[in-house]
Amino acid sequence: MKEDAAKSKVATNTTESRAESRAAGGEQPAPATYAQIVERLETLVQAMEAGELPLEASLETFAEGVQLIKQGEKILAEAEQRIEQLLASGEVAPLHLPGT
Repeated sequence: MKEDAAKSKVATNTTESRAESRAAGGEQPAPATYAQIVERLETLVQAMEAGELPLEASLETFAEGVQLIKQGEKILAEAEQRIEQLLASGEVAPLHLPGT
């Protein structure tokens, strides 16, 4: 049942995103937050692991996943850079955990 729901959700989102993309004359807007990216990736992985998507839908799903991973990596790199800036400026003290 979960697999069918995930497959249906991906198929619906893929169909909707294609229609929205054509209507807007561009690509589907990217998820706005890291949490949204992770949530969407989980949905895509579930659908692909079910193994019931047609080849073209699998390729589209995989391509979307690759783009989401790139977006997530960019967000994480920006967060890491911000943390390094804060630590370098002395605004935040480094965290020292017991036993480290």
